[in-house]
Amino acid sequence: MSLDTQIILERAEHAAAQQTRSAADSSILTVLTFRWGDEVYGLPLLEVSEVAKVEAITPLPGLQPSLLGAMNLRGEILTVTDPRPLLGLEAGHPSPESRLIIFPYQGQPVGLLVDVIGDILTVSRPASLNEASNPIAAQVVLPDGLLLNLLNLPRILTLLSEES
Repeated sequence: MSLDTQIILERAEHAAAQQTRSAADSSILTVLTFRWGDEVYGLPLLEVSEVAKVEAITPLPGLQPSLLGAMNLRGEILTVTDPRPLLGLEAGHPSPESRLIIFPYQGQPVGLLVDVIGDILTVSRPASLNEASNPIAAQVVLPDGLLLNLLNLPRILTLLSEES
């Protein structure tokens, strides 16, 4: 296990303990942050299975630009996605700092390519989060003044499946 994975796991365990303590408080959301270019994005921590390094991605013919291909992750086939084109952003390219945020989708693991993993943060749950029909569910201003774009993972996955 790499050092950055260990640090993320420790942060996730701490955040999960905090979230358990505040489960009755539905006004709080724990998110895993990451960067696409200069922008900060986040996913609810409860939707994330793990974070992994990017290994060799095997491109598959006929895939839309948002599906990069498949990767072997500890003997499991992992679909690798990059939904940036769906959001009007320039497609990403794996680099040594890139990571995959892995989550389950229809019983299969899917990896979301990100430029850099950020922190695990606790933020106030935006009122519009549950009603969002856009790929970006809400935006939250962080204490350092940066704008956190909270992704609507179910909507992104629907768009990816419609794109094929």
